[in-house]
Amino acid sequence: MREMICVPRQQSLNIRQSHCTGWGSGQDPTTTYVKQIQRALKDCPDIIDKHKIKHLTPIHPVPPTLTARLKIHKPNISIRPVVNNINAPSYKVARFMAKSLKDYLNLPNTYNTINSHALAQDISKLTINEHCKLVTYDIKDLYVNIPIDETLHITDFFLRINNNKATIRSQILGLMQTTLAQNYFKFNKEFYQAQKGIAMGSPLSGLVAELFLQYFELHIVKHSLETKSIIFYTRYVDDILIIYNESLTNKRKITTPQAASPAYVACVTRWLLLVTYGTMEHDVVKANLSHYIPSRPVTPVIIMMKREQSSKLL
Repeated sequence: MREMICVPRQQSLNIRQSHCTGWGSGQDPTTTYVKQIQRALKDCPDIIDKHKIKHLTPIHPVPPTLTARLKIHKPNISIRPVVNNINAPSYKVARFMAKSLKDYLNLPNTYNTINSHALAQDISKLTINEHCKLVTYDIKDLYVNIPIDETLHITDFFLRINNNKATIRSQILGLMQTTLAQNYFKFNKEFYQAQKGIAMGSPLSGLVAELFLQYFELHIVKHSLETKSIIFYTRYVDDILIIYNESLTNKRKITTPQAASPAYVACVTRWLLLVTYGTMEHDVVKANLSHYIPSRPVTPVIIMMKREQSSKLL
């Protein structure tokens, strides 16, 4: 028999009022948002043909709804808000953009890992000594902390370096802005608009988050690798793994800008608002890296050696 976990009603569905504005019962903005999507689609003749526009126009839309899941593996059983965006006014457009934008953006994916096999191969190529440390990081509330305006500038950056025409860039950014702005949901018969961040449950949000993270990685991580501040960096979604040489730096200095450009300093400052220093830090010895092969992709933290094991070898 499964154990039943009870939490206070106020905690059970925390709508994060610090991030949301309530309109009050009955003020459903869905009709207004449908009209915004229709206008935005008509302004995109170079990226969407007429037949596709008809398909992407919402029919019988419904507002996104908020539910929640318990994080039973976390201390104090915290709550993960879940928003169902299926059939929301922007759902079809968001799904279309998530697929088509990849062709326009051609993201480098330089520092991503896809599974533990790929990670093991990458680490096996490194020169590891007794001074090397492995540290893990976690990104706090990723979707909530991604600003829309900044993300649009970053999207324009990637569109430009891939030589997209001005008209294409303008139409993509316009449709993207309209879609991302529709970050609302219904909860307990009332409607709420998020004050910041991107929508949980939107098909476009995953790509937007990836855009945001890869932009800062291209600036911060590239600089750190070039200056030998770190030996290895990789990321799986919002979990980060770094290997560095303790004799040359420490985990607090890894992202500290020294003799860097103002743009780099600004990037580091923005990055540190997202990243939390992990509590896991391990000695790393190349010959003894354990390799656990899971049945599905998991975070890079699975490839590591316990401090107790490595200390016996030093």
